Amino acid sequence: MVLKQYNEQDLINLYKFILNDIDIQYYDCNDPEYVSRIFDWENNRGKAVETLDIIKNPILVKIPDDKKVEIYEKWEKLKHKENAIYKNNYGQKIFDVAIQLYNDEIKRTIIHEDLFKGIIDSRDTYKEIHRFFKIVETLFEIMDKISNDKYGRILNNTPRICLNWEAYMWCLLPIFYKTNNINTDLIKLFTKWYFRNLQFNNRNFNNLCYSNEFIRITNELLKNIDYDYYKEITECLRKNKDISINDENYLRELKVMNFKSTSATHLLQFLEASINTDLHTVSLEYTLEHIYCQKEKATLADQSLMNNIGNLTLLEGKNSVNGHKGNSSIGCKSYGNKKKSYQESSSKVTRNIAEKYETFEEKNIIERSNFIASELNKYTNY
Repeated sequence: MVLKQYNEQDLINLYKFILNDIDIQYYDCNDPEYVSRIFDWENNRGKAVETLDIIKNPILVKIPDDKKVEIYEKWEKLKHKENAIYKNNYGQKIFDVAIQLYNDEIKRTIIHEDLFKGIIDSRDTYKEIHRFFKIVETLFEIMDKISNDKYGRILNNTPRICLNWEAYMWCLLPIFYKTNNINTDLIKLFTKWYFRNLQFNNRNFNNLCYSNEFIRITNELLKNIDYDYYKEITECLRKNKDISINDENYLRELKVMNFKSTSATHLLQFLEASINTDLHTVSLEYTLEHIYCQKEKATLADQSLMNNIGNLTLLEGKNSVNGHKGNSSIGCKSYGNKKKSYQESSSKVTRNIAEKYETFEEKNIIERSNFIASELNKYTNY
Protein backbone atom coordinates (compact mmCIF):
# COMPACT_ATOMS: atom_id res chain seq x y z
CA MET A 1 0.00 0.00 0.00
CA VAL A 2 2.85 2.39 0.81
CA LEU A 3 4.67 1.59 -2.45
CA LYS A 4 1.69 2.77 -4.50
CA GLN A 5 2.30 6.29 -3.18
CA TYR A 6 5.80 6.38 -4.75
CA ASN A 7 6.41 7.41 -8.32
CA GLU A 8 9.32 6.01 -10.31
CA GLN A 9 11.78 8.72 -9.26
CA ASP A 10 10.84 8.30 -5.56
CA LEU A 11 11.60 4.59 -5.77
CA ILE A 12 14.96 5.30 -7.43
CA ASN A 13 15.86 7.77 -4.68
CA LEU A 14 14.82 5.28 -2.00
CA TYR A 15 16.95 2.56 -3.62
CA LYS A 16 19.98 4.85 -3.72
CA PHE A 17 19.44 5.85 -0.08
CA ILE A 18 19.34 2.22 1.07
CA LEU A 19 22.31 1.29 -1.05
CA ASN A 20 24.57 4.26 -0.29
CA ASP A 21 23.53 5.90 2.96
CA ILE A 22 22.49 3.13 5.37
CA ASP A 23 25.21 1.50 7.44
CA ILE A 24 24.20 -1.87 8.87
CA GLN A 25 26.45 -3.24 11.62
CA TYR A 26 26.23 -6.86 12.71
CA TYR A 27 27.73 -8.05 16.01
CA ASP A 28 27.95 -11.65 17.17
CA CYS A 29 28.67 -11.70 20.88
CA ASN A 30 28.17 -14.23 23.67
CA ASP A 31 28.80 -11.83 26.56
CA PRO A 32 25.44 -10.32 27.72
CA GLU A 33 27.17 -7.48 29.60
CA TYR A 34 29.12 -6.47 26.52
CA VAL A 35 25.89 -6.54 24.46
CA SER A 36 24.36 -4.19 27.03
CA ARG A 37 27.32 -1.82 26.72
CA ILE A 38 27.00 -1.82 22.91
CA PHE A 39 23.34 -0.86 23.29
CA ASP A 40 24.34 2.13 25.43
CA TRP A 41 27.15 3.18 23.08
CA GLU A 42 24.98 3.03 19.98
CA ASN A 43 22.00 4.76 21.57
CA ASN A 44 23.10 8.22 20.48
CA ARG A 45 21.25 8.62 17.19
CA GLY A 46 17.71 8.70 15.98
CA LYS A 47 14.77 8.88 18.39
CA ALA A 48 15.82 9.48 21.98
CA VAL A 49 15.32 6.58 24.36
CA GLU A 50 14.16 7.44 27.86
CA THR A 51 16.77 7.06 30.57
CA LEU A 52 14.72 4.50 32.46
CA ASP A 53 14.54 2.32 29.34
CA ILE A 54 18.32 2.51 29.00
CA ILE A 55 18.68 1.59 32.70
CA LYS A 56 16.35 -1.38 32.24
CA ASN A 57 18.81 -2.98 29.81
CA PRO A 58 21.76 -3.59 32.20
CA ILE A 59 19.28 -4.72 34.86
CA LEU A 60 17.83 -7.39 32.58
CA VAL A 61 21.35 -8.57 31.71
CA LYS A 62 21.84 -9.48 35.40
CA ILE A 63 18.51 -11.34 35.66
CA PRO A 64 18.45 -15.13 35.10
CA ASP A 65 17.13 -16.01 31.65
CA ASP A 66 14.03 -17.76 32.97
CA LYS A 67 13.02 -14.61 34.91
CA LYS A 68 13.82 -11.91 32.34
CA VAL A 69 10.29 -11.77 30.87
CA GLU A 70 8.78 -11.53 34.36
CA ILE A 71 10.96 -8.53 35.29
CA TYR A 72 10.52 -6.85 31.91
CA GLU A 73 6.73 -7.09 32.04
CA LYS A 74 6.50 -5.85 35.63
CA TRP A 75 8.83 -2.94 34.89
CA GLU A 76 6.71 -1.90 31.91
CA LYS A 77 3.42 -2.30 33.78
CA LEU A 78 4.52 -0.16 36.73
CA LYS A 79 6.34 2.45 34.65
CA HIS A 80 3.30 3.04 32.46
CA LYS A 81 0.72 3.26 35.26
CA GLU A 82 -1.57 6.26 34.77
CA ASN A 83 -3.12 8.86 37.05
CA ALA A 84 -6.06 11.13 36.18
CA ILE A 85 -4.47 14.20 37.81
CA TYR A 86 -0.74 13.77 37.10
CA LYS A 87 -1.10 12.53 33.55
CA ASN A 88 2.40 13.04 32.17
CA ASN A 89 4.63 10.05 32.94
CA TYR A 90 2.99 9.31 36.30
CA GLY A 91 4.58 5.87 36.61
CA GLN A 92 8.02 7.31 35.85
CA LYS A 93 7.47 10.01 38.49
CA ILE A 94 6.80 7.28 41.05
CA PHE A 95 9.91 5.40 39.87
CA ASP A 96 11.98 8.52 40.59
CA VAL A 97 10.69 8.72 44.15
CA ALA A 98 11.05 4.98 44.70
CA ILE A 99 14.68 4.74 43.59
CA GLN A 100 15.60 7.60 45.92
CA LEU A 101 13.89 5.83 48.80
CA TYR A 102 15.77 2.66 47.82
CA ASN A 103 18.97 4.70 48.31
CA ASP A 104 17.67 6.39 51.50
CA GLU A 105 18.23 9.92 50.24
CA ILE A 106 16.12 12.51 48.47
CA LYS A 107 17.95 14.71 45.96
CA ARG A 108 16.88 17.55 43.71
CA THR A 109 18.75 16.18 40.68
CA ILE A 110 17.96 12.62 39.65
CA ILE A 111 20.74 10.72 37.88
CA HIS A 112 19.32 7.29 37.10
CA GLU A 113 22.68 5.73 36.26
CA ASP A 114 23.93 6.45 39.78
CA LEU A 115 20.71 5.67 41.61
CA PHE A 116 20.18 2.25 39.98
CA LYS A 117 23.82 1.26 40.32
CA GLY A 118 23.16 -0.52 43.63
CA ILE A 119 20.58 -2.75 41.96
CA ILE A 120 22.67 -3.41 38.85
CA ASP A 121 25.87 -4.20 40.79
CA SER A 122 24.12 -6.27 43.43
CA ARG A 123 25.04 -9.93 43.85
CA ASP A 124 21.32 -10.71 43.54
CA THR A 125 19.84 -8.18 41.11
CA TYR A 126 16.64 -10.20 40.87
CA LYS A 127 16.02 -9.83 44.60
CA GLU A 128 16.93 -6.14 44.62
CA ILE A 129 14.76 -5.20 41.67
CA HIS A 130 11.83 -6.83 43.45
CA ARG A 131 12.64 -4.73 46.52
CA PHE A 132 12.50 -1.65 44.28
CA PHE A 133 9.19 -2.82 42.75
CA LYS A 134 7.75 -3.21 46.24
CA ILE A 135 8.60 0.42 47.03
CA VAL A 136 6.93 1.51 43.77
CA GLU A 137 3.77 -0.46 44.57
CA THR A 138 3.65 0.96 48.10
CA LEU A 139 3.91 4.51 46.72
CA PHE A 140 0.98 3.82 44.39
CA GLU A 141 -1.01 2.66 47.42
CA ILE A 142 -0.05 5.81 49.35
CA MET A 143 -1.24 8.01 46.47
CA ASP A 144 -4.56 6.15 46.45
CA LYS A 145 -4.98 6.68 50.18
CA ILE A 146 -4.20 10.40 49.87
CA SER A 147 -6.78 10.61 47.08
CA ASN A 148 -9.40 9.06 49.37
CA ASP A 149 -8.60 11.27 52.36
CA LYS A 150 -11.22 13.77 53.56
CA TYR A 151 -9.19 16.71 52.25
CA GLY A 152 -6.80 14.99 49.87
CA ARG A 153 -9.66 13.91 47.61
CA ILE A 154 -10.54 17.57 46.93
CA LEU A 155 -7.01 18.08 45.57
CA ASN A 156 -7.20 14.92 43.46
CA ASN A 157 -10.42 15.59 41.62
CA THR A 158 -9.30 17.65 38.63
CA PRO A 159 -5.91 18.56 37.11
CA ARG A 160 -6.84 22.24 37.47
CA ILE A 161 -6.97 22.05 41.27
CA CYS A 162 -3.98 20.12 42.58
CA LEU A 163 -0.66 20.41 44.38
CA ASN A 164 2.56 20.68 42.42
CA TRP A 165 4.08 17.22 42.01
CA GLU A 166 7.03 18.45 44.10
CA ALA A 167 4.79 18.27 47.19
CA TYR A 168 4.47 14.52 46.67
CA MET A 169 7.98 13.86 45.36
CA TRP A 170 9.93 15.67 48.10
CA CYS A 171 7.50 15.49 50.98
CA LEU A 172 4.27 13.49 51.20
CA LEU A 173 5.31 10.24 49.49
CA PRO A 174 8.71 9.71 51.13
CA ILE A 175 7.42 10.80 54.56
CA PHE A 176 4.38 8.53 54.48
CA TYR A 177 6.51 5.67 53.15
CA LYS A 178 9.20 6.05 55.81
CA THR A 179 6.73 6.39 58.69
CA ASN A 180 4.37 3.74 57.29
CA ASN A 181 1.55 6.13 58.15
CA ILE A 182 -0.80 8.43 56.20
CA ASN A 183 -0.66 11.58 58.30
CA THR A 184 -4.07 13.14 57.71
CA ASP A 185 -3.00 16.28 59.58
CA LEU A 186 -0.24 16.87 57.03
CA ILE A 187 -2.67 16.37 54.14
CA LYS A 188 -5.04 18.85 55.77
CA LEU A 189 -2.17 21.31 56.30
CA PHE A 190 -1.23 21.19 52.62
CA THR A 191 -4.89 21.53 51.62
CA LYS A 192 -5.22 24.61 53.80
CA TRP A 193 -2.08 26.05 52.21
CA TYR A 194 -3.40 25.38 48.72
CA PHE A 195 -6.81 26.99 49.20
CA ARG A 196 -5.36 29.89 51.19
CA ASN A 197 -3.16 30.75 48.20
CA LEU A 198 -5.77 29.98 45.54
CA GLN A 199 -6.08 32.92 43.10
CA PHE A 200 -3.37 34.94 44.85
CA ASN A 201 -0.56 33.92 42.45
CA ASN A 202 1.90 33.26 45.25
CA ARG A 203 4.92 30.96 45.10
CA ASN A 204 4.22 27.28 44.60
CA PHE A 205 5.91 24.23 46.12
CA ASN A 206 8.32 24.02 43.19
CA ASN A 207 9.88 27.27 44.38
CA LEU A 208 13.26 26.91 46.12
CA CYS A 209 11.99 28.45 49.35
CA TYR A 210 9.73 25.41 49.77
CA SER A 211 11.51 22.66 47.88
CA ASN A 212 14.89 23.07 49.58
CA GLU A 213 13.23 22.82 52.97
CA PHE A 214 11.08 19.83 51.97
CA ILE A 215 14.17 17.96 50.79
CA ARG A 216 16.08 18.82 53.94
CA ILE A 217 13.21 17.86 56.26
CA THR A 218 12.53 14.58 54.47
CA ASN A 219 16.19 13.57 54.57
CA GLU A 220 16.31 14.32 58.28
CA LEU A 221 13.37 11.96 58.75
CA LEU A 222 15.03 9.27 56.62
CA LYS A 223 18.00 9.42 59.00
CA ASN A 224 15.94 9.73 62.19
CA ILE A 225 12.43 8.27 62.35
CA ASP A 226 11.67 10.34 65.47
CA TYR A 227 12.34 13.64 63.72
CA ASP A 228 9.44 16.12 64.12
CA TYR A 229 8.85 16.68 60.41
CA TYR A 230 5.32 18.08 60.90
CA LYS A 231 6.56 20.91 63.09
CA GLU A 232 9.33 21.74 60.60
CA ILE A 233 7.00 21.71 57.60
CA THR A 234 4.49 23.93 59.42
CA GLU A 235 7.23 26.40 60.23
CA CYS A 236 8.38 26.36 56.60
CA LEU A 237 4.86 27.18 55.36
CA ARG A 238 4.41 29.95 57.90
CA LYS A 239 7.84 31.45 57.28
CA ASN A 240 7.11 31.73 53.56
CA LYS A 241 3.55 32.98 53.96
CA ASP A 242 3.11 35.89 51.58
CA ILE A 243 1.82 39.17 52.99
CA SER A 244 -1.02 39.07 50.48
CA ILE A 245 -2.70 36.31 52.51
CA ASN A 246 -2.32 37.66 56.02
CA ASP A 247 -5.67 38.02 57.77
CA GLU A 248 -6.27 41.64 56.82
CA ASN A 249 -5.35 41.32 53.14
CA TYR A 250 -6.98 37.93 52.71
CA LEU A 251 -10.33 39.12 54.04
CA ARG A 252 -10.26 42.33 52.02
CA GLU A 253 -9.35 40.63 48.72
CA LEU A 254 -11.41 37.44 48.95
CA LYS A 255 -14.74 39.15 49.45
CA VAL A 256 -14.38 41.18 46.20
CA MET A 257 -12.75 38.52 44.01
CA ASN A 258 -14.44 37.19 40.90
CA PHE A 259 -14.20 33.41 40.71
CA LYS A 260 -14.14 30.96 37.85
CA SER A 261 -16.29 27.88 38.20
CA THR A 262 -13.66 25.23 39.00
CA SER A 263 -11.83 27.32 41.60
CA ALA A 264 -15.01 28.40 43.36
CA THR A 265 -16.50 24.90 43.36
CA HIS A 266 -13.44 23.33 44.99
CA LEU A 267 -12.96 26.19 47.43
CA LEU A 268 -16.55 25.75 48.59
CA GLN A 269 -16.06 21.97 48.73
CA PHE A 270 -13.11 22.59 51.04
CA LEU A 271 -15.36 24.78 53.22
CA GLU A 272 -18.04 22.10 53.13
CA ALA A 273 -15.54 19.50 54.34
CA SER A 274 -14.31 21.85 57.06
CA ILE A 275 -17.73 22.53 58.60
CA ASN A 276 -18.82 18.87 58.52
CA THR A 277 -17.69 16.02 60.75
CA ASP A 278 -15.29 13.32 59.60
CA LEU A 279 -18.26 10.95 59.35
CA HIS A 280 -19.67 12.95 56.44
CA THR A 281 -18.15 12.43 53.01
CA VAL A 282 -18.48 15.57 50.92
CA SER A 283 -19.67 14.90 47.38
CA LEU A 284 -17.30 15.81 44.57
CA GLU A 285 -20.22 15.90 42.12
CA TYR A 286 -21.52 19.30 43.18
CA THR A 287 -21.86 22.00 40.54
CA LEU A 288 -21.54 25.73 41.05
CA GLU A 289 -24.80 27.55 41.64
CA HIS A 290 -25.37 31.30 41.33
CA ILE A 291 -27.79 32.29 44.08
CA TYR A 292 -28.77 35.55 42.39
CA CYS A 293 -29.44 34.05 38.97
CA GLN A 294 -27.20 34.99 36.06
CA LYS A 295 -30.02 36.03 33.74
CA GLU A 296 -30.84 38.83 36.22
CA LYS A 297 -27.29 40.20 36.20
CA ALA A 298 -28.34 43.42 34.46
CA THR A 299 -30.53 44.32 37.44
CA LEU A 300 -27.51 44.52 39.77
CA ALA A 301 -26.18 48.01 40.42
CA ASP A 302 -22.72 46.43 40.76
CA GLN A 303 -22.64 43.64 38.19
CA SER A 304 -19.19 42.48 39.33
CA LEU A 305 -20.94 40.91 42.33
CA MET A 306 -22.34 38.13 40.14
CA ASN A 307 -19.24 35.93 40.50
CA ASN A 308 -18.30 36.96 44.03
CA ILE A 309 -17.99 34.17 46.57
CA GLY A 310 -21.08 35.51 48.34
CA ASN A 311 -23.25 34.75 45.33
CA LEU A 312 -21.89 31.25 44.78
CA THR A 313 -22.82 27.97 46.41
CA LEU A 314 -22.86 24.22 45.82
CA LEU A 315 -25.74 22.24 44.39
CA GLU A 316 -26.22 18.73 43.12
CA GLY A 317 -25.72 18.65 39.37
CA LYS A 318 -28.70 16.38 38.79
CA ASN A 319 -31.73 15.31 40.75
CA SER A 320 -30.62 12.61 43.19
CA VAL A 321 -32.39 9.45 44.31
CA ASN A 322 -32.59 11.04 47.77
CA GLY A 323 -34.86 13.79 46.47
CA HIS A 324 -32.28 16.55 46.10
CA LYS A 325 -33.07 18.89 43.21
CA GLY A 326 -30.11 19.41 40.93
CA ASN A 327 -28.84 22.43 39.06
CA SER A 328 -30.13 21.07 35.76
CA SER A 329 -33.62 20.95 37.24
CA ILE A 330 -33.98 24.35 38.93
CA GLY A 331 -32.37 26.32 36.10
CA CYS A 332 -32.29 30.14 36.16
CA LYS A 333 -35.05 30.66 38.68
CA SER A 334 -35.40 33.43 41.23
CA TYR A 335 -34.21 32.85 44.79
CA GLY A 336 -37.76 32.41 46.05
CA ASN A 337 -38.33 29.56 43.58
CA LYS A 338 -34.99 27.91 44.43
CA LYS A 339 -35.10 28.24 48.20
CA LYS A 340 -36.87 24.89 48.77
CA SER A 341 -34.19 23.11 46.70
CA TYR A 342 -31.53 24.79 48.83
CA GLN A 343 -33.25 23.60 52.00
CA GLU A 344 -33.21 20.02 50.73
CA SER A 345 -29.63 20.04 49.42
CA SER A 346 -27.06 17.68 50.92
CA SER A 347 -24.66 20.66 51.10
CA LYS A 348 -24.53 22.33 54.48
CA VAL A 349 -23.13 25.49 52.88
CA THR A 350 -26.24 25.69 50.71
CA ARG A 351 -28.78 24.77 53.40
CA ASN A 352 -27.39 27.59 55.54
CA ILE A 353 -28.43 30.09 52.86
CA ALA A 354 -32.06 28.99 53.00
CA GLU A 355 -32.02 29.12 56.79
CA LYS A 356 -30.59 32.64 56.90
CA TYR A 357 -32.17 34.52 53.99
CA GLU A 358 -35.86 35.00 53.23
CA THR A 359 -34.92 36.96 50.13
CA PHE A 360 -31.57 37.30 48.39
CA GLU A 361 -30.70 40.68 46.92
CA GLU A 362 -27.56 42.70 46.14
CA LYS A 363 -26.96 43.63 49.77
CA ASN A 364 -27.17 39.96 50.71
CA ILE A 365 -24.41 39.06 48.24
CA ILE A 366 -22.14 41.58 49.97
CA GLU A 367 -23.14 40.35 53.42
CA ARG A 368 -22.59 36.70 52.52
CA SER A 369 -19.26 37.51 50.83
CA ASN A 370 -18.05 38.92 54.12
CA PHE A 371 -19.31 35.85 55.98
CA ILE A 372 -17.78 33.27 53.59
CA ALA A 373 -14.49 35.18 53.54
CA SER A 374 -14.44 35.11 57.35
CA GLU A 375 -15.15 31.36 57.39
CA LEU A 376 -12.45 30.62 54.84
CA ASN A 377 -10.01 32.84 56.71
CA LYS A 378 -10.61 30.68 59.77
CA TYR A 379 -10.42 27.28 58.07
CA THR A 380 -7.52 27.96 55.71
CA ASN A 381 -5.27 29.52 58.32
CA TYR A 382 -2.10 27.58 59.02
